[in-house]
Amino acid sequence: MSNPHRKARRLIRAHQRAERGPLLTALGVVLPLLAAFLVMPLFQPVFLHFLGKDPDGEGLFGVLVRLVLVLVGVAAIDTYGALIRSDGRGILGLLPVDAGEVAIEELRDLVRARAWLPVAAAILLLPLVPTLGWGVWAASGALAVGAWLCGLTVSAAVHLLAISAAENPSFAGILDLLRGSNPREQAAFLWAPGLALALASLPAALAAEGVRRMALGDAAAAASVALPPLVAVLALGRVPRLARSGWFRATAVLADIDARYAMVEEQEEATAAYMDWLVRFLPEGAGRYALKDLRHGWRARRSWISAMWGVGIVAGLAAWSGDPAAPTRGLALAVIGIWLTAAIGVILERDEPPFLRIWLPQHPTAQRSARWLVLFAWLQPAVWVPSAVVALRHDLSEAAVFFGATLLAAGLASAVSLGCSLLRERGLLAYGPVAAVAAAVFTLLATGGLS
Repeated sequence: MSNPHRKARRLIRAHQRAERGPLLTALGVVLPLLAAFLVMPLFQPVFLHFLGKDPDGEGLFGVLVRLVLVLVGVAAIDTYGALIRSDGRGILGLLPVDAGEVAIEELRDLVRARAWLPVAAAILLLPLVPTLGWGVWAASGALAVGAWLCGLTVSAAVHLLAISAAENPSFAGILDLLRGSNPREQAAFLWAPGLALALASLPAALAAEGVRRMALGDAAAAASVALPPLVAVLALGRVPRLARSGWFRATAVLADIDARYAMVEEQEEATAAYMDWLVRFLPEGAGRYALKDLRHGWRARRSWISAMWGVGIVAGLAAWSGDPAAPTRGLALAVIGIWLTAAIGVILERDEPPFLRIWLPQHPTAQRSARWLVLFAWLQPAVWVPSAVVALRHDLSEAAVFFGATLLAAGLASAVSLGCSLLRERGLLAYGPVAAVAAAVFTLLATGGLS
């Protein structure tokens, strides 16, 4: 049967390709894979250092499980944006569409947009080949693809179930325990990614154990790699029915959540932004532009800015170990995270409302200085959190080196992001490969100082 949503999306993609041109369309796929090739020499000594001295395969299992957690976590966040907070909800929610078909097409679009992600993961694992052979690498790559697909479909089912949980009085007590200061309905959506991560990671972890046993000589264990795709297919089969019963209702639930937030906000909170206290220390000209960037970023890219705390926590957890190499691993993660999240500077320039460029006076030096300072400030969790961990778990000299290296990385990443943002729509195409090379070179130099 013909799917009108699929036809509409094909037409939209055709117009987008015609607008961007074949070169930019191809670069959008090629550049992430090129970045993975460039980062691979860094990935090997930091995360695959066990190769050749791992008789029980525990190192391989640990890397694969962590890689799976990253892939499934990204899939869970992407799925929430596509099914619950999608831009098309405001239009399609008013029309008599088939919600099951809408949900399937949203997942198809995610697969197209993020297909490079598991492929990049497989590229990062290429150093397995000389030691463990092509078979183990192929099984590891298949695990990455299967875990990512499992994360997408399981997350879709869980998020659609969260709509019913948000409205069900039977879950009110549990949601009240989990919601904190958020509206009760919001708690269902806040905790859905964690539940999806747990459910989708379990079959992927079992498959990772199969790859470990395969590396030890048990060829039949490779069959366990089929477990995540099997779970993905089973979850996908439930998505249309769940979407037809709950996708439309999500619009009303989200409207109620947003209305409750608006009711509890004070007038000052409506204009508040993360780190807006910085403005009081700046000259009036730079302070005006800094406040504009802080507010625009906090409203448009709050999740991205909050993710910088996640980078700091993950790097800190990697450094919290008695292993002498733990600060090196933490530093590598911190620097990679800094260069990745600094891309928000390019995104902000592209997303900035046009009226702000017209309404505010144009002072390029003050604007760029303020933008650099805002980016640099946003990156500080990735500097201070793991540095404090190294100081507590190791010694102050290593912490000083860690702090200096990450602080310098934050300054350079902010400057590169600011420079690439001048290219507007093409800024990310320039920032991606530059950031990948810079992160790899910078981390290799910095970790040499810690090792």
